Amino acid sequence: MSKKFVGFWNVSVILTYIELCIAVGSICAAADGKVWPAVIGLALCGLCDMFDGRIARSMKMRSGREKLFGVQIDTVCDMVSFGLTPVIIGYALGMRGVFDILVFLFFAVCGGVRLAYFNTQAIARPDLKMDHFTGVPIPFICYVLPFLVLLMCFVPFSVMRVILPIAYLLIAVGYILKVRIAKMSLRTGLIMVAVEAACVLGLFLAGNVITA
Repeated sequence: MSKKFVGFWNVSVILTYIELCIAVGSICAAADGKVWPAVIGLALCGLCDMFDGRIARSMKMRSGREKLFGVQIDTVCDMVSFGLTPVIIGYALGMRGVFDILVFLFFAVCGGVRLAYFNTQAIARPDLKMDHFTGVPIPFICYVLPFLVLLMCFVPFSVMRVILPIAYLLIAVGYILKVRIAKMSLRTGLIMVAVEAACVLGLFLAGNVITA
């Protein structure tokens, strides 16, 4: 930790910082109407989130404060990456009605509650390690949204206009459901990444910048 700056600046959290930078870039792209680059950014955030914890845990010499900071900064960045970025992308896709805004508000609140609850669970354990999740992990949106955006290349917008808010609503409810979900293994994670990459590649090949 630097003596002149707060926080920790080492390789154990560098991927988390990269995730946050990508998320901000995705928000800017979506705000400018460039949806598929924003979705690609969201997918990259999911990739960073999948491996930042593994990299941190591989560093055996981390102090207790470093471990606790890692949990906290990961939550802060995840709220931007998976709580706010999908909302901006959804708005850029044309979800701008009153019901859509209410769905976004509910989605963001559920995401925040989910992350805060995860932190309380992690902090309650001396080793800060979690062997399962309670509720759907918040990065789940980064596996669903790229597929939905790709689907918009082939399905009429009038149909997607109904599917999108329902998807956001269901995922939000999943965040706060009190159900145990096993942590994703590396093999399962790589499969999910491959599926996500296929969706992103499909978006790139489609060559469409999807707007409302």
